[in-house]
Amino acid sequence: MKITTVHWVRHGEIHNPRKILPGRLPSFYLSKAGKKQAKMAADYLKRKSISVIYTSPLERCIETAEILRKLVKCNLQQISDLNEVKTPREGESLDKLEKDNFNLYKKMYIEQGGETMEEVYTRISRVLTRILQKYKGQNVVCVTHGDLIVFLKLKLLWGKLDFKFSRGPYYPTLASIQSFSFLKHHLIQNIEVKFLNL
Repeated sequence: MKITTVHWVRHGEIHNPRKILPGRLPSFYLSKAGKKQAKMAADYLKRKSISVIYTSPLERCIETAEILRKLVKCNLQQISDLNEVKTPREGESLDKLEKDNFNLYKKMYIEQGGETMEEVYTRISRVLTRILQKYKGQNVVCVTHGDLIVFLKLKLLWGKLDFKFSRGPYYPTLASIQSFSFLKHHLIQNIEVKFLNL
């Protein structure tokens, strides 16, 4: 019985003194606390015999993935499908976004070139399908962003995307790990590991 487990890791805390939504903007690196968070995730994952680490091409994810690789000791590959959500709201203040519940998916933002929830889910679903086909019976790590992970979780566990459930307690904390185990293509287990926000 070959069980495949995919560990979805959200990047660690970033250095963001201007307190804006980084989106896909360049040069957002891990803070000192973010590096410690990534190290805690690495300490957990090093016992899992990881075959490969996939990562978003953004710096905060690459840094997180590199910290994981030092302990996990496997190949690291960047995948564009794990990139952050495309939104015209990048660069907006976090305070302004918080008042709007970080909603990047209103019609007005989609019309300005932002991604829909369905488009974001389609990207992360493609990555999952590729892993299940290529790494049967193995452990794989994907380092990516919060919205991608929560949309995957909503779809796998409840079968639908609903924005109101994508915020709040279901949203992945920084450097947390969502592990989904599959027998063939059927989900058989979900384990969530959270670490302290340092």
